[in-house]
Amino acid sequence: ARAAYLAGRSHLARQEPDTALPWFERSLELNSSSQIAPEVLFYMGDTLTELDRFDEAILRFDQVIREYPESYLVAAAMGRIGDCQYTLGENDPERYVEALNTYRQVQESTGTPLELQLQAMYKTGRVLTAMERPEEALPLKALLKI
Repeated sequence: ARAAYLAGRSHLARQEPDTALPWFERSLELNSSSQIAPEVLFYMGDTLTELDRFDEAILRFDQVIREYPESYLVAAAMGRIGDCQYTLGENDPERYVEALNTYRQVQESTGTPLELQLQAMYKTGRVLTAMERPEEALPLKALLKI
C-alpha cells in the first residue's frame, strides 16, 4: 500500500495525474485502513482536482475529515473543499456560498495552523469579490496587508 501511495505521489509530482490516480486507488485497495490512508485520500483529492473532477475531489477531502478527524490534514482538506467549491462557482454561483461557509469554518476551527487561517481569510475575500460583494471583502484585504 505504501509503495503504491509513493508511486502515486511521484506521478503527481511529475504532473501526471492520469497516471497517479490508479496508484492511489490501488493503495487503498491494498490496505484501506493503513496509517497512510488519510494521506492517500488527500492526495487522491488533489489528483482529482488536477483532472477537473472537483465534485469527486470534495468527496475524498470530506472522507479525510469524517474518517480521520484527528489527522493533521483535516484543516487542509477543508480548505481544499472550499477551493473546489469556489472553482465550481464559476458555473454555479450557489457554490460560492458553499465556499464562503467552508472558508469561514477553516478560519474558526480550533487548532487550524495560522498559515491556513490566513489563506482562508484571503480566499474568503476572493469569494466575496466573485459574488460581487467587494465592500465585505475590503476589510479582509486590508487585514492581510499588515
